[in-house]
Amino acid sequence: MMTKILNGRSSLRLVVTLSFCVLMTGCQSMTMTKENTVTGSQGIKGEFCNNKVPNSPPVYPKALYQAMNECVNAGVFDNAVFFYALAGSYTWYDAMRVNTQYARSIHGRLLKESINQLDDVQKNRLWEQIQKGMKDPHKKSALCRKVKGIGAPDYQPGYMLINPSGPDSHAFSESVNWTEAVNSYMECPK
Repeated sequence: MMTKILNGRSSLRLVVTLSFCVLMTGCQSMTMTKENTVTGSQGIKGEFCNNKVPNSPPVYPKALYQAMNECVNAGVFDNAVFFYALAGSYTWYDAMRVNTQYARSIHGRLLKESINQLDDVQKNRLWEQIQKGMKDPHKKSALCRKVKGIGAPDYQPGYMLINPSGPDSHAFSESVNWTEAVNSYMECPK
């Protein structure tokens, strides 16, 4: 099951989806500049909360979720929401490219593992900020544009395979559209 960022109409879906993830589941080239910003190939910049994301590409969703947690710890929730949206969009896109049940479970599992590193107060504050951003059409549109602007990851999503170094060569779908994946995951306005 793939989780989605929720819009203002369905806050109950968030609770149900997160509960399901907890029960069922056990980059685009970016560089860190000295000004503490993350820059993708499209020139999109967002303030960063610390130096935890590696300087060398590719930056995988797990590192983006770690950045999300660091932003939560620093109380920089706008950036935490951005990293949440970007990491989730990457895993959603990758799960579509791999197109297996295991890959779809990784989408939820990586979020669950990251969220579980936060205390209850931090989790609640993060979800409040995510919902607040998704209910505001201007903020949601801006976040969608920012995530789309970063661009699709340029790595092969081997982390979504049961045996990424096994003898079987997995053919990843190249027909998955980044913009459509982000629109679907984040329920972006069209």
